[in-house]
Amino acid sequence: MLNMRIISIVFGILLNVVGITSFVLTGSQHPTALIPAGMGVILLVCGILGIKAGEKGRKHIMHVAVLVAVAGMIATYNGMLHLPDFFKGTAEKPVKILSLSATFLLCAVYFVLCIKSFIDVRRAMWAAKK
Repeated sequence: MLNMRIISIVFGILLNVVGITSFVLTGSQHPTALIPAGMGVILLVCGILGIKAGEKGRKHIMHVAVLVAVAGMIATYNGMLHLPDFFKGTAEKPVKILSLSATFLLCAVYFVLCIKSFIDVRRAMWAAKK
């Protein structure tokens, strides 16, 4: 079974890297480039709290984390639509497109792992009841 608390911390760190890198690559001029880092901090906190929390608290914390991933996917989907422009070399803001796309992909992978984990936990509960 997946340890989503540790995975949350890892994805939180990765989102922080995306946000900080984007901010630096834009000449530290655009604070909105740090939004992925903000989402990363939330995932980091959720992962750490999930380690320290009891069973009921952990469930709620991990549900908050998956909501952050869903919000991240919704907010950054537009970047994926501009990837063809980036690869053609015609993108107006290539750093923005890469940042949005990387954030979308990280959130999407995290979301899929969360769903898999939720299914695994539910199956384990059903198996224990038999």
